[in-house]
Amino acid sequence: MKFYFLKKNLISTVIRWTVYLYIMRLLISSIYFYNITPTIPILELTNNAYYLEFDYLKEKRAILLDSNNVSYVDYSKIKSLGVDNLISYNPITIGMMGIRYYHDYMEDSTLSKKNTLLNHSDWLVNNIDSSGFWKINHSKKIDNFSLVGPWPSSLAQGFGISCLTRAYVLTQDSVYLKTVDMAVSAFLIKTENGGFSSENEFGVFYEEYPVEVPDHVLNGYVYSLFGLYDAYKIGGNDQAKELFDVGIKSLKTILPKYDSGNWTKYSLNETSTLKNHWNYASPFYQKIHLSQMQGLYLITQDDMFLKYNIKFENQSSYSWVNLIIYPSYVVYTDFVLLFKFFR
Repeated sequence: MKFYFLKKNLISTVIRWTVYLYIMRLLISSIYFYNITPTIPILELTNNAYYLEFDYLKEKRAILLDSNNVSYVDYSKIKSLGVDNLISYNPITIGMMGIRYYHDYMEDSTLSKKNTLLNHSDWLVNNIDSSGFWKINHSKKIDNFSLVGPWPSSLAQGFGISCLTRAYVLTQDSVYLKTVDMAVSAFLIKTENGGFSSENEFGVFYEEYPVEVPDHVLNGYVYSLFGLYDAYKIGGNDQAKELFDVGIKSLKTILPKYDSGNWTKYSLNETSTLKNHWNYASPFYQKIHLSQMQGLYLITQDDMFLKYNIKFENQSSYSWVNLIIYPSYVVYTDFVLLFKFFR
């Protein structure tokens, strides 16, 4: 009997201390993530700088360089349940990393960084399809829908164009601009015809995820607009300017929908569930949204984007939602790691 009570007390003590330690982890990790800045707004567009600087990459351990110095993604290391464990050359990642290497090269002019940017750019030249898309080859679950690879994305298109235009800046090689022109033409293809351009009551929308019922993801849309502006500003593509202007007009109309008053929405998906955290943006996307608004203001000088940049920044710093969303984010990522470990 005495042994039984000792064992029971030991188990109770272990459970109690486990709870205490996890609460401490939630507190420390929440403070850590609160102080992380995934993107830094660019205050001045010099040397063809991108419109924000990618600072902290939360999935850095999953993004690796192959023997040709081209980035690929090991999805077994990604803290997400939407993609199977596989290796993928994702054009979204390749375009984004190419932009990062351009910024690195602008800072220290290291030849290896320039060559790595060009390796990423050459991959984009060699992997664009006849319709002008860089398609994602793996499948992905988006809420109640599944995108079966290969599928196009406005996010891949925006990053790809922005990467190639900067490769052109450094080399003056026309092959990069020819590929950009192909990529711009893909913006004309509607989702129902295999593209990513949709229409709603607000106007045209370039979809990051061209699912059957478009959910209008904000960050992917803005990145695609950055790409279109680069195609015009650097590549001289007049069609890109027209598509950009149409996109900006739609965004100005729809932008208030992404503001909940105390936080931003990741998309306009009308189905709010625990799985999509009631459509509140993750803490990282909240910070990305405010940086993107600053970038749009630099391009357009439209005070509306400056207003939302300031508002989203205030939300990110002072909103009561911070007290919920950061601990929730830590719990979610811990759950994903455990799920993948025991699967």
